[in-house]
Amino acid sequence: MDISGSCEETKLIRVAWDRCCKPYSQDGLGLKDLGLLNDSLLKKLTWKCMTSQSFAFSFLREPYLMQLRKSHRGYVTSSIWPSFRCHYSDLLKEGIWLIGENSQRYFWRDNWLGVPILELLGIPDYLASLLRARVSDFIYEQ
Repeated sequence: MDISGSCEETKLIRVAWDRCCKPYSQDGLGLKDLGLLNDSLLKKLTWKCMTSQSFAFSFLREPYLMQLRKSHRGYVTSSIWPSFRCHYSDLLKEGIWLIGENSQRYFWRDNWLGVPILELLGIPDYLASLLRARVSDFIYEQ
């Protein structure tokens, strides 16, 4: 970075955050981008909330994530929920479930083929709530 000036005069130097996050080889300070780090940690926490079978995450999942599946857009009182909502929709678009015999993924609603089967077939929302089969229900062990 180019810092110049008089030794007798003290000045605050302002540098753009993008420039601070550049590596040393590109004249930056090599700092981590805190916004990107925050997004990645929130996405990881959202994924854990979606997939974990622990009591704490199932407690969070029931009132909040179930509302998203019903396309509810009302306000939910939570300091974490707005970030979860943003990353939840991203994970549904980007993520694909790995399937096994003990899979808890829903056959119709979850993205285990690349696109949820409900979307592929255009099944309306009022019927979607009745379709509760899991992928593991269709796996036959020989």
